Amino acid sequence: MINFIEPRFSITHNNTSLQVYHVKKGEGLPQHEHLYSHLVFCHAGKIIIRKEGKSAEMTATSQPVNLVANEWHEIEALEDDTIFMNVFDIVSAGGTNNYEMPAQNYLSGIAPVPGGGLSPKDQLELYLGSMIQKILAETIDSTV
Repeated sequence: MINFIEPRFSITHNNTSLQVYHVKKGEGLPQHEHLYSHLVFCHAGKIIIRKEGKSAEMTATSQPVNLVANEWHEIEALEDDTIFMNVFDIVSAGGTNNYEMPAQNYLSGIAPVPGGGLSPKDQLELYLGSMIQKILAETIDSTV
């Protein structure tokens, strides 16, 4: 039985959501299904993805897997200190594109890069890019 775990980080930008999970062996996402598809990446450690009659093990060197809509699946860590990510389109998942404004409002106090004059949208993209790099750097540090 897989022990359910919440994402450690959840980032949404425009129509894309990234959920980052830090899990120990036996933890992950028990059997479920969605009305939308999503990608799964393994950043560190090892996971197994099980779905209707199939399974696949993934490591950091594995190509991402697309889990199609309306099929049950589950994701389980096979090692401690495993990190995996789910990426999906929030609009197809039933959400809206209302996530951008709070992030832009938060960034409105950030000074533009000297000589750059970045728009709030560009600041947001720069900020989210740096946050993803920070998350990945932190996850690398935590697995050493």
